[in-house]
Amino acid sequence: MLMNRFVQVQNTITEQICSFFIINPLNRVRRILEPHARLTYTLPIENTADPIMARDKQQLLIETSLQLFNRHGFHATGIDTIMAVSGVSKTTLYKYFRSKELLILAVLEYRHQNLVELFDSTIKTSREAHPQEKDSYHLHAFFDALQEWFEDDNFFGCNFINASAEFADKDHPVHQYACRHKHWLRDCLTELLGNAALADQVMLLVDGAIVTAQVQSAPQAAETARQLACQLCGLPAR
Repeated sequence: MLMNRFVQVQNTITEQICSFFIINPLNRVRRILEPHARLTYTLPIENTADPIMARDKQQLLIETSLQLFNRHGFHATGIDTIMAVSGVSKTTLYKYFRSKELLILAVLEYRHQNLVELFDSTIKTSREAHPQEKDSYHLHAFFDALQEWFEDDNFFGCNFINASAEFADKDHPVHQYACRHKHWLRDCLTELLGNAALADQVMLLVDGAIVTAQVQSAPQAAETARQLACQLCGLPAR
C-alpha cells in the first residue's frame, strides 16, 4: 500500500540536517530527507522514569503546536506561547525538542502521517468495494479523501504549503520536508493513473483546490477539482 511504500526508507542522516541542528547522543533524532523518506522522532525514554507520560507530553507538545501554527503561523508562534498553552515547562520542551525547528519537523511528520492514513484507508476501502475496477477508478476515492479533509473543522489549509512559504530557503529541512510530502501525494496519483505526467497535471488541480478551500472557505473545491480531473483523465464522472 501507499503508506508502506513511503515508510520503507534508508536510515541516512544528511549533512545538510547536521549543519542545522546539534545532535545530543542522549536525545537522538533520526532525520531522513531522502526522496519520499519519513522523519522519525525517538524519545530518550531510557532516561525517563515514566515512558508513557513522556510520550504523552511529547504528543501534547506536537498537537498544541499544530493548533497554534495553524492559527498563527510557524514564525509568529513563539516557544513561550507553546509552553503557556500546553502547560509544559521549557526544560521539558527542550528535553524532547532541542530547537523550534525540530518541533516544527515533528509537527509536519504528525500531519503527514494523518494524511497518509486518510488517503491510504479511503483508497483501500474503494479497492475492496470495487475490486473489478481499474486503478484509475479509485481516483474518485482520492478526491473523497480530499473532500473529507476540507470538511474537517480543523482544516486550516495545507501545513506543507504554509511551511514552504515561511521557510523559503529550499535547503532548509522544513522546506525540504514539505517538498517530500508533496512528492508523496503526487506518487499516490501516479500509482492510480499509471502516468506521471498526467499525475503532475492532476496535482495542480489538487493544490489549487486546497488553496481555494482554505482562502474561500469552500470545501466544494474538492468536487470541482474531481470533475476537472475526470475530464482531464478521460474518466466517467461519478
